[in-house]
This record gives sequence, structure tokens and C-alpha cells, in this order.
Amino acid sequence: MKYFVKKNWKSLFFRRLFQHKRSVIKGVYPGLLLIAMLIITGCRADPTFSSYNEPPTCEFNSDCPADGQLCSLNGYCFHAATPSMNLAIEVIPSSTSKEDSTFQRTRTEFGPQNMEFIEDGTVKLVYRRPAHVAGKVSVIDYAIDGSGFDIFDAQVSVWRASRIPGRPKVLYNTSVSLDMTVGEREGEKNTSFDLHVPKNDSYTMRVTPQEYFARVFPPLVIRDIAVNDDTDPTFLFDLEGEYLTATGRVIDPMGNGVSGLQAHMRDEAGIYSSTVSNTTDESGEFMLAIPLGKRDYVLELYPVEEPSFRPTIQFYLEDIGAESPGLSVELSSEGEKDFTYPALLTPCEYVYKVMGKSGAGVREPVSGAVVNFTTHVGGGTNDDGMVSMNATSDETGQIRVNLIPGLNQNTREYEVNIISPMDSRYSSKISNLTVSRCGGTGADLELDLRTEVVGNVVDSSGTPLSNITINARASTTENNNGTPASLMTNLGIRPTQTTGENGEFFMKLDPGFYDFEFVPASKSYMPRWLFSDVEIKQDISRTLNIEFPEARLLMGRLVDEEGAPVTGFDVKVYMVSTSCIESDVCETPAFYLGEGETLEDGRFEVIIPAVQ
Repeated sequence: MKYFVKKNWKSLFFRRLFQHKRSVIKGVYPGLLLIAMLIITGCRADPTFSSYNEPPTCEFNSDCPADGQLCSLNGYCFHAATPSMNLAIEVIPSSTSKEDSTFQRTRTEFGPQNMEFIEDGTVKLVYRRPAHVAGKVSVIDYAIDGSGFDIFDAQVSVWRASRIPGRPKVLYNTSVSLDMTVGEREGEKNTSFDLHVPKNDSYTMRVTPQEYFARVFPPLVIRDIAVNDDTDPTFLFDLEGEYLTATGRVIDPMGNGVSGLQAHMRDEAGIYSSTVSNTTDESGEFMLAIPLGKRDYVLELYPVEEPSFRPTIQFYLEDIGAESPGLSVELSSEGEKDFTYPALLTPCEYVYKVMGKSGAGVREPVSGAVVNFTTHVGGGTNDDGMVSMNATSDETGQIRVNLIPGLNQNTREYEVNIISPMDSRYSSKISNLTVSRCGGTGADLELDLRTEVVGNVVDSSGTPLSNITINARASTTENNNGTPASLMTNLGIRPTQTTGENGEFFMKLDPGFYDFEFVPASKSYMPRWLFSDVEIKQDISRTLNIEFPEARLLMGRLVDEEGAPVTGFDVKVYMVSTSCIESDVCETPAFYLGEGETLEDGRFEVIIPAVQ
């Protein structure tokens, strides 16, 4: 979009000069016409456009040859986007925009239900000036103990869920710092904060103490704060005394206390939480502070050292707490007074080799493979404690890893996830492994060849499209659980290729389900496109023939509540699944289509695919 805006003034200037000053140009400056034509030709000759059909040029909508077409800001005709395309828009302050104290800028979303189409293909977005949320954090009767932790630092967060499926929550943060040594040694000490958040919404607000004070005070939470047009709310946070004390003890199966573990409590939504405990003492005891009120919690017990051969164990606790501050709650698990932590043998070193095998029976070492070993050790409410260790293969394919053997004469089962390097011809793999005696050399971990995926990309007229970037990402479908493709997602790996002169491409992929994202070169007339849930099977080549949808032009204008244009924002457009429109629960992430930026008159435009 920056290219279109940058070129716009040149193309329109010379077009108008040619149309409206023709007689002057011909009669007085015979050479100027030639210069103007050369400049115009130079603007049109950008080589990045060479593989695409250039749309008809225009100055006004009426210049476009087909009904319903719009003239874009850079002077090209496109068919218009329609309200039925389930679009969502996110406007974000541009990194180059200047902050104005009289006009605070915040990220704002417009879901499919709250966008106003003025006419087909043109959308009006009203940016509401954010509310000023001001408040105060107070710490009362905290006695300075000479420990050196006399600066109270806290994070203030205000958030709500995103209206665009798959996008992160709308979050606003600020930090506060309070010098506890200023003023009286004991008594109330205050510090203020302020945030700007969009109006007419309901938010959750939390103050989270940091560093040392995270062990003294639990986060304080206020839910469902209504921020309205006519309200600048102020909140008083009084941390001292607004909590309960929770105590517990961790033992091994023999009843002995387990030391060196940290304890932490949180609700399942991750909104309310306790302080972070000091490590359990020699008798296994710990103490936490939790917020006022009764709710269900998850108690997590986890080791401090990294890496560790001790698991993180979770206990689900129901209806914990009280409404009155200062009380002490003794924690227990399903009627048992103490929390039992599993006992494990000392780890032993095992040696394996990662080897690739081809169809011809050739075997060769695979170097740089990341191998994860995970075993179930039990414990906790759901008996689901796990221990996980990683290793990376060397140039000979060898790995050395410390694993926990089975108890007594019993064996221990491990799930083994082998993530092959992207430049390897061998596929990632999920398998199982059994260990018994302590240490030794195990059987080779064998990998099969990756699956070949070939195809070509054409436009709606069958013309091959070159220079299209193809990103293969593992699908979010449940069918992908437990496939080698899902391992790539966990590491954020996306195989990428670019189409050749004839629209051809070639990739090698692990088995699983993929979404193929097609991204045209910058400065093109084509939209982004997504080809979803394509199954890639082991040893079965796959051919993909992709026809790009036609382009549509989404034009819009961002204005404030008085109708004045708003500039300095990036505009990102997403396509929302129909299933998300029809249901309150949506697990299908919105697909990113493209972005533009608002001009001085608030206008913006984005090229999107002609699909619903």
C-alpha cells in the first residue's frame, strides 16, 4: 500500500495534465508531452508486475469498464468487496505516526457485525477516542525489614478478548514503582497510573507485583470493568490485607517431606493467581497468599532447577478461599492432608543414533535432529505428571541423553518426537521407546523420506503466476494431533517456496495436514490466498494445482466520532470463518488478507480475494 500511495500523485498529475491541458502542451511545449509519457511509462514498467495482468487504469469510478468496479487510489480498476465476505478489520497506530496528547491512539477492532458498508466495497470505520483510565496503587502497613527490597514494582494490565478469532487479546500495560523508604516507615504509600483504552467495552484489570513482592502480595484482579463514553473511572488498589494465606505440604510416597519445589496457584482461566512460593522446606511445607473470594484453583508443584528430572505436578482444588481477609486456608488433595509427589530413580545415560533410510535401502546419519523424550510419571489429581528431556544429533547422527529408567525390574515407556532439520530429505517422526536397565546403547531411531509436493499456481484465466511465495503451515484441525506436521508448528517452523516462471513449485513435507498460504510479490495486483486442510501422506506424492481467486478492492475511511478523518493508522484485514459468525465459540483462526494505511483524508484500501 505504501507503493500505491507514493506513486499516486505522479500518475494522476500527468493524466490530468494530458487530459485538461492538452492544447497548451501541444501548442507551447511540444517536448513536454513526450517527457510526460516517458515518466508515465516508467511508472508502469515496474518488473514486479510482469507476471500479472495489469488491471484497467482509471481516474474515477466511471472510467472503469465493468459495472460495480472501483477506481483504486493508485488508479486501477477492481471489482468491489461485498458485506457478505465476513471481513474483520484491525486498526493499529502506525510506528511512524506522531503521538498527540489530545488524541490518544489505541489498537481497535471491527468485527464483521460492527462494520458499516456505505456502498458496495466501501466501509466506514468510526474510531472512538479512548477513555482515560486513571488509578492508584496503595501499599498499607508494609514494614521495611532491611532486606534491600524497598522498591515496590508492579505491572498494571487491562485486557479483553479479541473480536477477531485467533488474534491475541487486546491488552494495555503500564508499570508503577513505589519507593517504600519515603515518608513514614509504616502506613499507606501510594503511586498513580493511567492508561488509555477503547470505550464501550468491558475489561479485566489486574495489578501484579514484581520481583520480591511477587512472594508477598498476590495479584489483585477486578473483572468486568465497564469503560463508557462518559466515564473516566478511577480505581483504588489496597494490596495489604486483601488476601488469604494458604498452606500445604508435599511428601513422597514414603511420607517424607519433599524439599526444593516451588508452589503456585491459579484459576483455570489464568486470571486469578497466588503469590510465588519460596521453595518447599525440608519438611515439604510451603505457604502462599491468594486473593479474597472462593473459587476453584490449580495447584502447580514444579522444580526450580533447569533442566530437571522432576516433573511439574498439578492438583485441582475446588471451592478454595473465603470472603474475609487475614484468614488461613489449609490446602488438601481429595481428602488427603498432604500432596504426594512421585519418587523417581536417578537418570542414566543412553546413546542412540538418528538414521535416515531411503527406498533403495540406503541408510545415512541425520545430523541436527532435535529429539524429545517424554515419559509419564504420574502424580497429581489426574495422574498426568510428565518428564521431558531433549537432545540434538551430531554429525554422525548420535545423541546422548539422560533418561529415567523403570522402577525395579519394570520398563519405562517414552514418547519420542524426532524433528528433522528443514534442509534434510528425511521426515520428522513420532514413535515410542522402551528403556529398562540403567543406561546403554539403544536401537537406531529411523526416519523415512519426506513426501514430495509439486504443483503450479495460475490466475482465473489460467495464466501461470510466478514469484508467489508459498508458506506451508500445519493446520489447526484436530486431525493434525499427533502427526509429524504438528511438531513443526510447536517450533514455529514453516517450509517456504516461491513459484517459478511457469507458476511451478516443489516442496518436501512431513506427513500431516497443512494450510498453504500464497503470498504475491509486493506491489502486485493479486490478493493473498489460503488453501486449507490438505493432507500429506507418508511416501505418497501430492500434486496441487491452485487457481488464484480474482482480486477485490476493499476501500474504506477511518473517521472519529465527529466525522473528521483519522490518519496515522495501519489497517489490517482478516477473513473470518462462517462458523465463527454463527457461533459464540470459534476455534478457527481468522485468515490475514493484507493491510494498508490511512491517508490524510482517512482513506485506505486493501486488495483481498473474491471469496466468501
